Amino acid sequence: MKLLIDTADIKTIRKLYDLYQFDGVTTNPKILSKVNGDPIDILKEIRDSIPEQSELHVQVVSDQADSMVEEANYILKELGRETHIKIPVCREGYQAIRRLSSAGVHVTATAIFSQGQALMAAHEGATSVAPYLHRINNRGYDGMKTVLGIQELLAVQNYKTELLAAAFENAGQVAAVLKAGVGSVTVAPEIWMEMLENSLTEDAVKDFYQDFTTHFASKSMIGQHL
Repeated sequence: MKLLIDTADIKTIRKLYDLYQFDGVTTNPKILSKVNGDPIDILKEIRDSIPEQSELHVQVVSDQADSMVEEANYILKELGRETHIKIPVCREGYQAIRRLSSAGVHVTATAIFSQGQALMAAHEGATSVAPYLHRINNRGYDGMKTVLGIQELLAVQNYKTELLAAAFENAGQVAAVLKAGVGSVTVAPEIWMEMLENSLTEDAVKDFYQDFTTHFASKSMIGQHL
């Protein structure tokens, strides 16, 4: 299982990595546009702030296959060959996916709304496919059904391509896809915090500490037998 953070905010990334163990960071042009500065400098700072083994997914903004490949190679030169290049599954994108995958590049096929798009991206050699769950819902379709259908399709056809579920609306959706066996998710920071922190837990912990401190006149087990 891989758990990734969907943001380009460096302070948030550092905070979450300090608190929990994550497997990488995903970005896209919209996410990057929320941060001030040069995009490559922002991405380099992210790369330097997460463990070497953590994935960094970066999307091209070009719209033609040749320029997508050129831009991808520039990103790889600046950020390292292990960077995962996100390519949208448009007509030109499939060509770029094939060319980059053939060159050994980690390619994440993104902006996926259907099983057919995921199938073709996998057939072109994509390392992972990223369906947008809540955006599928917003178009009047069943996002969960689409995501799980992609998972089944990849398994039945024995593709090595990973499913990276993305664009969640709430913590319940994240839990549901993981429960169904999806191996990787990328989630916005606010939803991660919703999943990982709970006021009921905080209240229970305070009660534990208060009872212990009141009874033993100490805030720690350390020193009780000294």
